[in-house]
Amino acid sequence: MVSYAKVRSNGEYHSANIAHAVMGFREMDAEIVKYKTIDEIYDTVTDEDIVLDYAKLISARWSQLFCREDVFDFRI
Repeated sequence: MVSYAKVRSNGEYHSANIAHAVMGFREMDAEIVKYKTIDEIYDTVTDEDIVLDYAKLISARWSQLFCREDVFDFRI
């Protein structure tokens, strides 16, 4: 499993929530890949990967993968 985590231009995680999620994924021995823009990882993300970003961007990616948002307990 690969977890993609959004970072700022200085390399820090984009939010405290993303930083906490990364810590949890590290405990599960997941590979962590940092990215600045979704375009950097767009072609490499698979259905099994986890992308830590903001809700609207993730929602757009799910719709591109033809996933239904109502499957997830997720509010925008």
